[in-house]
Amino acid sequence: MIESNNPLAEVATAEASPEAVLRLARWLRANPDGWVRLYHGTAAHVPVANQGLLPTSTRRRNSLQSRSGYVSFSIFPGHAEMFALLAFPRRSVTVYGVDLRVRELVPDLDQLRNQRAWAERCVKPTLAHSLAYGHGAQVKGAVSAARLFAVRTVVPSRGATIGYQPSVGFATGSPSRAALDAASRPSRVAI
Repeated sequence: MIESNNPLAEVATAEASPEAVLRLARWLRANPDGWVRLYHGTAAHVPVANQGLLPTSTRRRNSLQSRSGYVSFSIFPGHAEMFALLAFPRRSVTVYGVDLRVRELVPDLDQLRNQRAWAERCVKPTLAHSLAYGHGAQVKGAVSAARLFAVRTVVPSRGATIGYQPSVGFATGSPSRAALDAASRPSRVAI
């Protein structure tokens, strides 16, 4: 249900140029009642059909960096699926879509922090930067079940977990981009 004149499609299909982000920011400001389709992934056993999507809390936290009181969404269903698989390894996950009004959205400060720290981008805490560079946004509070639609359920591959040995990568020095370049690939140590 993304409107045809919505410039979110432009930043979702290629690396976001400053001009495209500016067009998106202008569109977001001019269209607080405009629609944006976003996605959220969670474990398939979570009773979303009854409860909707509940905001992150200290009891429902799958990432140490997630702020409480918000539900996070991605502009891509594949990203929502990936986040769910990371949060619920070896479990079935379901990706839900929802059409939200622009005025309901706030920047995903968690993803913007990641963009500054790991991608070394100079991003601002704005909704346009959140959507263009962090590829998502957040909603304060719960999202009712009536608004959600299931996109897909993914069952983890049994073969992918056979013989799996978790490992940790590490790099010496500062956590800059150079530390992760091909010339200085981190060593892998099995734990």
